[in-house]
Amino acid sequence: MGHSGGDATDRPVMISTNTTSVQSDEPGLKLVAGPGDDYERAQSRDDEEPVLQFPKLFYDLWFVANLNVFTTLHPITDVTNLGSFIRYFLLLWITWLATTVHDVRFGKDGVFERISRACHLTVMIGFSAGGVSFSQTKQLQPIFKVMSLCLMCSRLVLSIQYGVVLFYARRNRRSRNNLALAVLLHLVPAIIYMAATIASAKGSKAEINHLWWTVALAELFALMAHATLSKTLSFSGTHLTERLNLLTLIVIGEGIIILAKTITKIVQYTYLKDPTTSWSLTLAKASALFGLIACGAAILYFTFQLYFDWMDHHSHMSPIRQALWTILHLPFHIAIVLTVEGSGQWITWQRTWEAINEAVLSVTTGLTKALDSGMGGQDLVKELAGALDKTYETYTFSVKTVNTMNSELAKLAEFPDSVWKSFATNLDANNLTANDTAIAESLATIYSSLMNAISNTYGLTTSAKVKAQAESYGAGLDAESVALDAVYNRLSMIFVYAFVAAGAALLLLATMHLLQKPKGWSVFHLIRLGLLTIAGVTLCLIALIATNDKMTEDMIFKPWQLPIMALIYLIALVGSHLPSPRGLKASHSSQMDERHKPGDTSGTSQYHD
Repeated sequence: MGHSGGDATDRPVMISTNTTSVQSDEPGLKLVAGPGDDYERAQSRDDEEPVLQFPKLFYDLWFVANLNVFTTLHPITDVTNLGSFIRYFLLLWITWLATTVHDVRFGKDGVFERISRACHLTVMIGFSAGGVSFSQTKQLQPIFKVMSLCLMCSRLVLSIQYGVVLFYARRNRRSRNNLALAVLLHLVPAIIYMAATIASAKGSKAEINHLWWTVALAELFALMAHATLSKTLSFSGTHLTERLNLLTLIVIGEGIIILAKTITKIVQYTYLKDPTTSWSLTLAKASALFGLIACGAAILYFTFQLYFDWMDHHSHMSPIRQALWTILHLPFHIAIVLTVEGSGQWITWQRTWEAINEAVLSVTTGLTKALDSGMGGQDLVKELAGALDKTYETYTFSVKTVNTMNSELAKLAEFPDSVWKSFATNLDANNLTANDTAIAESLATIYSSLMNAISNTYGLTTSAKVKAQAESYGAGLDAESVALDAVYNRLSMIFVYAFVAAGAALLLLATMHLLQKPKGWSVFHLIRLGLLTIAGVTLCLIALIATNDKMTEDMIFKPWQLPIMALIYLIALVGSHLPSPRGLKASHSSQMDERHKPGDTSGTSQYHD
C-alpha cells in the first residue's frame, strides 16, 4: 500500500493541491507484523512522508470513543433501539469518511490544516453530546440542535477546505471544475443541516433524525460518484485503503472493549461477591461460561484474521470498484459491531441465567425445608427472607423491587398454619383452593421480581416503553411478567441480529474481495471464496430458527449460540488457508508469476493466488 496522499512534511505549508503520489514497493502498513512495523514510512519524492499521520489516527480514535459511549448509553433492547444504533453509526461513519477523503487527497501539516482538524474534532465532541438522546424514546430538543449544528459545521469546514484548494488551483481548468463541484457537494448538505438546526430551535424534531440519515446517505453516494467520475479527485494514489483498514482494526478494537466490559461485569457480580460459592459452580456451568467467553474472543480474532487475509492491501482497483469497496465498509463495520455486541449479550445472559437458577434454587430450598418442617406463617416467611438475604447482598435491587417482595412476604405471613400444611399437597394434586392460589401468586411475584432484579444487575434491561407498560400494572405479578416477557423478546432479537450480522460480515467480506480481484482467478480460489460465502449464508439462515418457538427457547437457554458462530468462522478461516491441490499448482504458479512482474503489487497477499 505504499501510497501517500500528500501527508506531512518537515516544512509546514498552508495547503497542498497535489493529488498524485509516488508508488512504492515498500508496505505502508503492516497490521500483522507487529507494532514496530505499524507506521513504516512510504517512499515519496523526498522520502520523508509517513503513510499515516498521528493527528489522523487521533481523529480515528474519536470515532470509536463515540461509538463506545453510544452503545453504553443505549443498549439494544428492541428493534427501535437497533434502528437508532444503525442511524447513529451511519451518521458518524459518513462524517468520518467525508473528513478522511479530504485528508487523503490534500492533507498537509500547516496552520490552516490544524485549525480545520480542531474543528473536526469539535464535531466529534458534538457527536458525544448528541449520542445522549439519539433514540426514539428519549429526544431532547437542545441535543437535537447541537447534533444538527455539528453536522452543519462539519460540512461547512470541508467546503471551506475544498474552497481553499480551489483558490490555489483556480488557473487549472480541469481541476477547477471538479474542485468547485466538491465544494458544492459539501455546501449543500451544510445548508440542509443548518435548516434542521433552525427547525430544532423552533421545536420541530419529529422528522429531523430521518432527515439526517437521508442526507448523509445522499452525501455518501454523491461523494463516491464524484470520486469515480473525476480524474483529478479520484482515490488513485491515495492511502484511503489504509485508512479503511485501520478503521476496521479500530472497530474490532471496539469489540474487544465490549468483551472486556462483559468479563468485568461477570467477575464483579460473581467471583468478587462470593468467591467460595461462585468458584464451586458445577463443572458443566463453569465450562459453559468460560467456553462462551473463549468463543467471543475467538470470533473477534477470526474476524481480524479473515479481514486481513482476504483483503489485498496493495490492490489497485478501478475507480468504480474502489467506490463500491469503500461503501461496503459501512455495512461491514456495522455487522462487526452488532456481532460482537450480540456475543457480549449472550455471554452476559449465560451468567445471568446461571445466577437466576442459583437464586431460585436457594429460595425453593428454603421454602421446601420450611414446608417439610411443618412451618407456617411467620416462621416460614423468616426462612424465605433468610434465603433472599444472600441474593440482596450479591445483586442490585431497586427500592421498588424490594418493596414489592416485602409486600408479598407480608401477605404470606398472614395465612394461618392450617393453610400452609395443606398447600404442598394441594399443589402436587393440582387442586388449589382460593388461599392456595393466592399463595402461589405471591410466590410467583417473588420469583419474577428476583429474576428481573438479577437481569437488571447484569444489564439485561428493557426499553422505556416496556418499563412504562409494566409500571401501569403497579407492583405485582402482572408487572413482573411484562418485564420478563420483554427480556425474553430482547434475547430473541439478539439471537436474530447476531447471527444475521455475523453472516453478513462474511458475505460482505467475500463481496469486497471480488471487487479487489478482477482477474487471476483459479478454480481452487473460487472454492475458497465459495466456502466463505456458504459460511456467511449458513449463519444468516440459522437466524430463521427464531420462527420456531421451541427451537428458539432451546437456543436461548442453552449455551450453543457462540460455539456455533465461532465454529463456522473457524471453518471459513481454515478454508482460507487450505493449500492448493497438486493438480492446480502449475496454473497457480503461472498466475503468480504473471501477477508478480516487476512493479506489480496487486498480488502480494498469499491468499490471492
